[in-house]
Amino acid sequence: MQTAQPDSWQHSPLSEPRQALPFAREFTAAEFALIQHGLIPVEMEDKWFIYYHQGVLHLHRSWTGNEIFQVSFDETATGEARTTQAWVTRDPEQYQDGDDAEDTAMLNFLIDRLLLNRDVDFPNPLGLPPEQIAVIRHSNVGPGRSNQQ
Repeated sequence: MQTAQPDSWQHSPLSEPRQALPFAREFTAAEFALIQHGLIPVEMEDKWFIYYHQGVLHLHRSWTGNEIFQVSFDETATGEARTTQAWVTRDPEQYQDGDDAEDTAMLNFLIDRLLLNRDVDFPNPLGLPPEQIAVIRHSNVGPGRSNQQ
């Protein structure tokens, strides 16, 4: 699959207001290579456009192009990386959530599922029944195709 670039899809920059998220992770060189590959939507049901550019991972909703999350990385000489900063938009016209813990869980899910192709559960902080979570997941993520499919 093609590596996502800023010009691979329509998008707009992270808007104000924005909030820093408590997001700290480390990645192996192989994992970081997958993150840098990003994700270009293939069909209308794919809900995210994700690209890595100049040390920053940008996560945009594919239909609107709105940037929802942004994550900065430090890379080691061996290709491993760790996050240094993460942001989420707090513009209610672009993103309705507003809970740091839920947004951090969503960001983790998006990276793990869409970029690292891990079979991870969709965040469910309220303990909703599986059928409700399935609808919410599809609305937020679509089929959840990773950058390796």
